[in-house]
Amino acid sequence: FSGGPISGAPPEWPPSSNLTGGINPQYTEVEFAGCLRDGTRPGGAKLSEVMPTKFTKDLTDDEIEALWLYLKTLPAQPYASSSWADTKVP
Repeated sequence: FSGGPISGAPPEWPPSSNLTGGINPQYTEVEFAGCLRDGTRPGGAKLSEVMPTKFTKDLTDDEIEALWLYLKTLPAQPYASSSWADTKVP
């Protein structure tokens, strides 16, 4: 959840955002739901086409609230500078 390059994704895809430490404080839960449902950020900017809004648009209010509450519990982590697939396991 700390963002960074997306393992196995095409190289032109943007890195994922760091979602730890809570959702961007400028987002309300309603704005977060709007992002998931219509792919638009508060203020009207469109999310990347990589964002799976074709799936998240159908989430129920309860499912979005559960995601919102879960993401708020993630302790802050530094932004990941590499993909998890690049991590060497002994």
